[in-house]
Amino acid sequence: MPAPESIPSRSGLVGRRVLLGCVAGTALASLAGCGIRLEDNAPDLPLVPKRSPIPAESALLDLLANTRTLVDVTSRWRGGLGPTLGVALTTIHTAQIDVLAAILRAAGVPEPLVDPTTSPSSSPPSATTSGGPSPTSSGAVSVTASDVAALEREPLPHAVTLAGAAGVMRPTVAATLAQRYAATVLAGGRPPSLHPASAAVSPAASPTVSGTSGASASPPDLTPSPPVSVTTSGDASEWPATSANVVVEATRSATYGLQVVAAQSTGAQRTLATATLRELAALDAAQTPRLTTTPPTVLGYDLPYAVTTPAAARRLAGHVLTGLRAAYGSELPTLETVSDQPFLDLTEWLGRVEVLVRRWGGTLVPFPGMSG
Repeated sequence: MPAPESIPSRSGLVGRRVLLGCVAGTALASLAGCGIRLEDNAPDLPLVPKRSPIPAESALLDLLANTRTLVDVTSRWRGGLGPTLGVALTTIHTAQIDVLAAILRAAGVPEPLVDPTTSPSSSPPSATTSGGPSPTSSGAVSVTASDVAALEREPLPHAVTLAGAAGVMRPTVAATLAQRYAATVLAGGRPPSLHPASAAVSPAASPTVSGTSGASASPPDLTPSPPVSVTTSGDASEWPATSANVVVEATRSATYGLQVVAAQSTGAQRTLATATLRELAALDAAQTPRLTTTPPTVLGYDLPYAVTTPAAARRLAGHVLTGLRAAYGSELPTLETVSDQPFLDLTEWLGRVEVLVRRWGGTLVPFPGMSG
């Protein structure tokens, strides 16, 4: 009988080296050996070439601009989940601005593009965006959950374009989009499919949990989500065999842990555990076609401690799901050299797990799967 394997733990987190590794790309910022910085508006002078944009530069700048808008909007979200989810998202997006701006500067993108407020002719960004908050009759801007969901969703239809970013940037970009995916769902929105060639429907808005950690301030909506189709398009050979096995095994390990949670839970917690198991089953169904080799059969997994009460079961759920997030995140570095398919897959799967983490009262992070 194969030996039990352990529930994934946070030891799989990607380190800060990966998160900020693209800062080492500063060699892109200037011409080698001459110290001449190439600007977008440089005149056509002999021997002084104009700067060539970095891969996916426009989409990356739009992502940064969207992040700045989100800081402004979520900080003014007062109703509903605003005092809890809104506060968490403001902190998250503030951290994202620092990292995204840093990697763009390191790649040689001119400062006026990275931060338009540095340009003498620039004007402060508007507090409203298309589809965003609208002024009330008193002139104040009212922010709703649907406004936040729409802004969080905004970069997701451009995931394929953002997958074209320079390899060293791709793990950070994928983790950022995973956060947007989760926030869209948690704010009550419906994320798009990240696979445009697929007719699959992304999961519907999942139950939300108020607060950033611990018990929720108000009972979560535990109404089961309607059935969704599963994205299974794509060539399995696009995934590195080892990475695909790591992801699938992590999902199956988490499934075992949640089965224990469900067995030791009652009432609303059992309903939540059952809904979580359905989502894990959907993830497994989406991931299995990516396998090129069959993982060994595992009859059971070791638990970190005995689980005999609902309280212990809830604690196990948090442990299992943060471990699953870390396990998926451990494969983010592979995105530097693979095709778009794994980038889109891992972005969506991390986003879906981040929703589960929150539903169980866990803390949202700026870059799911990456350490801060």
